[in-house]
Amino acid sequence: METFLTILMILGVSGIFYYLGMKEKNSAWKGYLENKYSETKRARKGVFKQTRYYWVFKTDEGKTIKKEVFSEAGYDMFNIGDRIEKRKGEFTPVKIS
Repeated sequence: METFLTILMILGVSGIFYYLGMKEKNSAWKGYLENKYSETKRARKGVFKQTRYYWVFKTDEGKTIKKEVFSEAGYDMFNIGDRIEKRKGEFTPVKIS
């Protein structure tokens, strides 16, 4: 019984991550980069620092979308004010103008 519950829990968590990933992949929008910023935090007991990078987009429909960027190189792909398009089936938006 315990093995069954463990497998059920793993499948449930996997299903949630799959759903969220597919939701992101299937979204499509156009807008511009409204802001970008980074946050640096100390990890456990100050042993090392972790920097996270974020883009904040404003869509043509007026919706605000915040995306975490996983590298500094990716963070520098766009400048504030750039026109951006997120195409259905892709995870990363592209510059359109």
